[in-house]
Amino acid sequence: MDILFNKLSLFLFCFVVKSSAAFVAKHPQEALRHQLLLAASESFSSTFDFSSKIGWDEFYQKEEDVVEWHSSIALFDIVKYIPKGSDCLVVGCGNSELPRVIHDDDRTSKGHVTCLDTSSACLDQLRIHHADECPRMSFVCGDAMRLAEVLATSNQQDKNIPVDYDVIVDKGLIDALLCSEGWNGPLEMVLTEASQVLHPSGVYLLISYKLPSSTRTFLEDIGKKVGLEWTFDLAEGNKRVGMSTATKK
Repeated sequence: MDILFNKLSLFLFCFVVKSSAAFVAKHPQEALRHQLLLAASESFSSTFDFSSKIGWDEFYQKEEDVVEWHSSIALFDIVKYIPKGSDCLVVGCGNSELPRVIHDDDRTSKGHVTCLDTSSACLDQLRIHHADECPRMSFVCGDAMRLAEVLATSNQQDKNIPVDYDVIVDKGLIDALLCSEGWNGPLEMVLTEASQVLHPSGVYLLISYKLPSSTRTFLEDIGKKVGLEWTFDLAEGNKRVGMSTATKK
C-alpha cells in the first residue's frame, strides 16, 4: 500500500510540475509576476496589481525605506552606460537611489536628471532626500505612456526640465507593465513615447527580469515601428536579471 501511495504521490508531483511549466510557457507575464512577488514578498500581497497607479501610491505612502528593484545589478554598472553630460530621464523611478547616483557621478555631471513616476508619494520622498543637494535634478509626476505631453507641460512650469533626453533608464517599469492583462498595448505606448523624446542615437536602458523570447520579439517588432534598435543580454546582467539597450535610429 505504501509503495502504491508513493508512486501516486510522485505521479501527482510530476503532473503539477509539468502543468506549471506549460502554464508559464504560455503565460510569461504570470511567471514575471511570481518573480516580482518573490522579490518583495514582505511588502506585497499576492493580489497586488503591479500596473496599478493607485496601488503604487498607497504602497509608497506606507513604505519609507528605499526599495531598490533589481538590486543584484550594481547602480554604478548602470551609470557607466550613461555618456558624460547626458540629460537622463528615469521612468518609474520609485524611491530608488539611482537618480542620485547618476546625478553625483563624475561621468554624468553637468547633465540633468529627471525622476518620473505616477506616484506622488515616492517623488515626495526623493524630493525630501535629494532636492536641496541636487540642483540638476527634477521630479515629475506623470504617466510614461504620455511622456511627450507630460514633459512638455512640466517644461512650461519649470524650464530646467528638458523635453528631450540622451538616455532613458527603466529599472522595473516594463516588469510592472508585463504583469498586467493586455500588457502589449501599454508597453507599445511607453516605447513609442520614449522614442519621441529621445535624441537621435539616444538610448533606452532597460533593467528587467530576463525576458522570454516572445517578449524580445515583441520589443524588436515595436522597435522597428518607432525607430529603436534593441541589444539584449549586456555583460552586467545575471541569471535572473538582464540589461538591454534600445538605440534611437
